Amino acid sequence: MRRFIIKILLIAVLPVVAVMLRMLLITDDYSRRSHGGNRRLAYNKLDSLRETPKIVIISGSKGGFGFNSKILSDSMRMPVVNTSVHVSIGVRMQFEIYKDLLERGDIVIFCPEYYNGKGRLYGGEPLLRIVSTHMPSAYLKMSVKHWQYSLKYVWQHYLEAIEHRGMTKDLGIFAANAINEYGDMAMPREHKPTLIHYGLIGSMDEETAEYYRYIHRFAKEKGIKLVYLPPTFCESNYRTQKAKIQMLAKQMSALGIPYMAPPERFVYADSLYYDTSYHLTNYGAELRTKAVLEILREL
Repeated sequence: MRRFIIKILLIAVLPVVAVMLRMLLITDDYSRRSHGGNRRLAYNKLDSLRETPKIVIISGSKGGFGFNSKILSDSMRMPVVNTSVHVSIGVRMQFEIYKDLLERGDIVIFCPEYYNGKGRLYGGEPLLRIVSTHMPSAYLKMSVKHWQYSLKYVWQHYLEAIEHRGMTKDLGIFAANAINEYGDMAMPREHKPTLIHYGLIGSMDEETAEYYRYIHRFAKEKGIKLVYLPPTFCESNYRTQKAKIQMLAKQMSALGIPYMAPPERFVYADSLYYDTSYHLTNYGAELRTKAVLEILREL
């Protein structure tokens, strides 16, 4: 019994201590200058908008590439905060960081990337990197189980920080100054001929499904309008993953939290994507924003 308790304590405490030491001893210059800083900026902006009805976008990076928030704000006559950042921070942390700042009357556009494994819920090494660099207080929102899941990324986290120390490389579209006042990826971006495609899993695990139900209950209890949308996806990748995407859409309906639009509504020609199946060009983001506006006006 004693050995069991010691083992549990080590599992719970070691990753926390390891990450804290990294924060004290190694400065990750890449992360410090990257768009991950949007987490802190978005949090501060939401904090300044207390008691003000607003639109909040919660997503991975495709949310940063997928909205023109000025169009959204001007059309809805509401402030917009786009919190989107790296998908590998995980859906749980995407929501937990901001949930205490969400209020009655807010509209939350929740559009996580399609499910391709449990990392969608808990995230990966970028979670440790972005939170350590930009928002250490967010670690307090991680459960013991979340820390346990993150343990396997601690060594990678150290290696990444060492590699990034003193880095002065131009981060281009992923730099902190490439984000506008709304939180969008605002630098000009044109279609690249070779897009990164993704394979998906057609059914999410029960733990992830339960967290989605929790978000739905939370919004309902707080008087928040939750707009659950499928992500945008390029046409060629959609064709290869269509059956799995349809299975995921059916699962969400069975959970009582259906998409508010069919997945194919946000499938666009490959020429409207920047570098991956999720990341839209500037023009693609405008088209997608106008499609979302049609849904919001029906609320």
